[in-house]
Amino acid sequence: MGAGGSKSYTCLLKALMYVKDPAARVVIVRESYPTLKLSGGLWDESFNIYPHAGGIAKIQRLTWVFPNGATIQFAALPDNLDEWRGMQATNFLVDESATFKESQILFLMSRLRSATYKGKMNMTLTCNPDNNS
Repeated sequence: MGAGGSKSYTCLLKALMYVKDPAARVVIVRESYPTLKLSGGLWDESFNIYPHAGGIAKIQRLTWVFPNGATIQFAALPDNLDEWRGMQATNFLVDESATFKESQILFLMSRLRSATYKGKMNMTLTCNPDNNS
């Protein structure tokens, strides 16, 4: 199994649940672009899944566009959150959420908005178990 393990692969599959709605703007977030684009990482593994659901890769934008217009975008949270002030997403999947500050997660929650999305907007956080306890 690729994408760094089952939780990351589950993020990729869960994102597909939302793209039935043409207004879906799903964002899969990691702490940095290099961690998104590693060989066998999330972006790499998405090529084994999303074409089978009709997705077309927009490589420059790290985005998959589906036949109904729904999108799944891969992104790293910017150092300056003001860059994302106008962003609107219907669903966030945050992989390795333990690498984010609470304020960053709360900021992402404030970006969950859409005037046209019919589904339930939500955020999913994944992390590895803490083996130090």
